[in-house]
Amino acid sequence: MKGCIQSKLLLVAAVNLFMLMALPAFAAGNCSPYLGQASINELFKDRTNQANDPDDFVEIKIIDPALTFATFSQWTIQLCERNDAGNNQDNDGCSAKISLAGLLDSTPPWIVLKDGSIGSFFNFKTGFDAILLDENDDVVDYVSVDGYTLQEQSGCTGTALAFPYQASAPGSSVKFIFRSPDGTGPWGGPTSAAALPTEGASNDGTSLPALDHYAISHAGTGVTCEAESVSIIAHDSLHNAVAPSSSTTIALSTTVANDGWALKTGSGIFTPPNQYTFDGNETAVEFWLTKLTAAIIDIDVSDGTATD
Repeated sequence: MKGCIQSKLLLVAAVNLFMLMALPAFAAGNCSPYLGQASINELFKDRTNQANDPDDFVEIKIIDPALTFATFSQWTIQLCERNDAGNNQDNDGCSAKISLAGLLDSTPPWIVLKDGSIGSFFNFKTGFDAILLDENDDVVDYVSVDGYTLQEQSGCTGTALAFPYQASAPGSSVKFIFRSPDGTGPWGGPTSAAALPTEGASNDGTSLPALDHYAISHAGTGVTCEAESVSIIAHDSLHNAVAPSSSTTIALSTTVANDGWALKTGSGIFTPPNQYTFDGNETAVEFWLTKLTAAIIDIDVSDGTATD
C-alpha cells in the first residue's frame, strides 16, 4: 500500500511538472521604469500578400533624449503572429527576443529593425502583437493588432501603459500602421494605398483616417428577459476600424424602445440611460441591451455627425 501511495504522489508530481512546462513563456510582467520614454512607433509590410520582404521594418521611437544607446541597447523586442493557415505566407508564431543593440539604424530618436526576416512574424491579415522589454524583461511598450494579445502582460496593460496599445489593420491593402502624433499617439493607418511609410522619420505628416460611420454587430435574435450583447465599431470610409476622439459621444436608440442599456466592455464613460463617450484610444465598445417583451428592434447609433 505504501508503494502505491508513493506511485500516486510521483504521478501527481509528473502531471504538475507537465502543466508547468505547458504554460506560456510570457509571465505577468511589470511596467518598466522606462515606461513612456520610448515606444513601438511604426510597422511596415512591403507585400500586400503579407509574405516576408527585406524591406519590412519595425520602428521604435526614443522619446526621452536623455535615454542613451548604452541603456536601450540592453532592451529587446519580440513579435508574435496569430496562426492562420489561410493566410500563411510567412512564419506563424513568435520571433526570438531581438536585441536593440543590433538594429539597422540605432541613431535616436527613430531606431529601425530591418533584418530581412522580421516581417515573417507580423501579418496585417491575421493579427499580431509586439512587446518592447527592458533589460529586466519589464514592459516599456506594447501593441496589440486586431485583438491578438499573446504577449500582453497582466501587470502592465490597458491604462497602465503610457500610450494607446490597440491597433487595427483589416483588409489586404494595409501595408503599414503608425502612431500619430509621432511616438505617443493612437495607432492608425494610411488614408490611401499610395501613401508611403516614414521609416526613420516623423509620422506627423501622415494623416490618420477620419471617422466615417459606425458598424453595429449583434446576434440578431435575442431571448426575452435576457440581455443581448451589442458591439459598436467606429469605421473610416474604407471600413477600417478607427479610434474616435475622446470628445466623441454616441447616443444609442432602438425602435421600438428598449428597456435598458448597460456597458459590457469599454474604457470610456457610460452615462445612463444611453450615452457613451470614447476614451480616444478604443475603436469598439460593447453594451448589454435588455428587452422585457418580445419585439422586432432596430438599433441606431449617432454622435451627431456619423450615424448607423
